Parts: sequence; structure tokens; C-alpha cells
Amino acid sequence: MPITIQPYRNASETVLDQSRRDFLRKMFVAGMGAFCAPRAFAGINAEEVVVDPHSWALFADTHVAEDLSLRALGVNMAETFQQAVGEVVGMATRPGGVLINGDCAFRTGRPGDYVALTRLLEPLRNHGVPVHLTLGNHDDRSHFRAALPSGECSSALGDRHARVIETERANWILADSSTTPIGEGRLGPEQLAWMQEVLDAAPDKPAIIYAHHNPQDGYTEWSLEDTEDFFAMVAPRPQVKAYVFGHSHRWSIDQHESGMYLINLPSTAYVFEQEEPSGWVNATLLENGIHLELRCTDRTHPKHGERIELQWR
Repeated sequence: MPITIQPYRNASETVLDQSRRDFLRKMFVAGMGAFCAPRAFAGINAEEVVVDPHSWALFADTHVAEDLSLRALGVNMAETFQQAVGEVVGMATRPGGVLINGDCAFRTGRPGDYVALTRLLEPLRNHGVPVHLTLGNHDDRSHFRAALPSGECSSALGDRHARVIETERANWILADSSTTPIGEGRLGPEQLAWMQEVLDAAPDKPAIIYAHHNPQDGYTEWSLEDTEDFFAMVAPRPQVKAYVFGHSHRWSIDQHESGMYLINLPSTAYVFEQEEPSGWVNATLLENGIHLELRCTDRTHPKHGERIELQWR
């Protein structure tokens, strides 16, 4: 499997050592300010929580830095990430898991970035929400592995991290497009062959491919280098319903000529174009499609709460 942070099994496992408690207390109080309403991290009684196994919280481009006060393009990345985590934890009906689509760390993926990230993920873990992460061009594999609890980072593809999350209505194929250090995205022949094998083993099961880099579009820097090979493999396989990616810090939905959807997730951190929203997407799998709801960091953004329902090809 790739990078997966499992939830604690019961309340007794949520006891943190004092330094980690102090870290979280300081971060949530200092970073969230008025957002930290009691509902956000109040520890909702487990018996009162409803979990929708068809629902997933989709994050991308979190860019968490070791220095939690750091700002980039006017945004404090730790603060916006905490907001997104708090919104998931505070939902009356929680998703079955969180998928973070690469560029988890800031710039070059320093060791401290991942220590900060894993600590900021503790509310999800404490509330029973599993987190699955893919890698982006700003991530560092060795530094991320070192920050994770033992046994939560392994792969059948050597140094590449890929896995399948099987659900009732679709299989999420988490792929590794990272070519760290910083550079283009690439799936590579070995991973494409693995992906083809996985798809051919379940020809009647909808599949959603989840990786960091966007397909080549003629203007985005460091896009998916082997876009042509990727499309040649997935286009004739109708079970592939969507390719979900981040990287460009944009929110958009397009469609490949084959009918497969191309879903570009917004960044939970900063944007490159002022009109673009930042935030995350609540995705609910349907019998023959997917329902997407955009949750903007800025709740006054005109696209906050935008709902889109897509029918599978």
C-alpha cells in the first residue's frame, strides 16, 4: 500500500504524550482563532456519529511546512489545513476516509514538514477517520517515511506508492506520479502495467484513478509527462470513470474524448490565480456516478457549496 495513516481503534489509543498535546493545543488555539467552535474538535460521541462509506473527503496540495506560522502567497498553510480537517471532523455524517492528493509538504519536503503534517492529522485519527496520501512533486519519499509510524508506508511497486481502495460502488486506484526531486509527473511503464492489470481484473467495477499531476494541457508546468501513454491505456477501458488530480491549484471538471472525467481538485492552501477557490471536495459515490460538493476555505467565495453530479460513461 502507499502512505496510509490508520485511525485509532478506540478512545484509549488517543492518549498523546504531553509534547504532542501541547503542540496540538497551541496550533489549534493560535491557528484557528474563532473557527475553533466547540463542534469542530469537541470529540463527538462515537455513538452519535454516522459514517457514510460512499463518501470521501478529497484534499490536494496541502503544502504544510515545519514552521506553522509560515505564509505563502498570503496564506498560512497550516491554518487552512486545520480548517479543512476540522470541517471533516465536525460533519454530522462523516466520510469513510480522507484522500490527500500530493504536495503534502511545502517546497522540498523537509523532515519537519511531515512531522507537522502527521500531527495536524491527529484529529482525524482520533475520530476514526483513515487518511490515504499520494505524493507530489514537492514531496520527499524518505523524509515522509521517516515521519510516519512504523508499518504505515509500504508498496508492491518498489519505491513507488500505489494501492487500490475497494469500495462497494467504485475502486479508488491511488497512483504515484511523483518524480522527486521537483519535476515533471510520471507514472512510468511499471506502474501503468500494474494499473492495467488491476483494471482488467475488475472490468465491471467503476474505477477512479487518483494521482497528483494533471494531464498535459499545453500551459501547466511539470504536468504528467506520460499523458499519452496513460490515456492510451485507460481510454479503451470503460470501467475507468474519472482521473482525479491536483497540482495546478485549480478547481475544474473536464471530460476526455473517451467520456472519462478529468477532475482537478483545488488546493487546501494557496492559489495561483486570485479568482480560484481553495478548499476541499466532499465526494459521494452514487450507483452510476459521483456527487461533488466544493467546500471553500473562504465561505464567501461564490463557488462555496457548489454541487455537481456526474454520470459515469
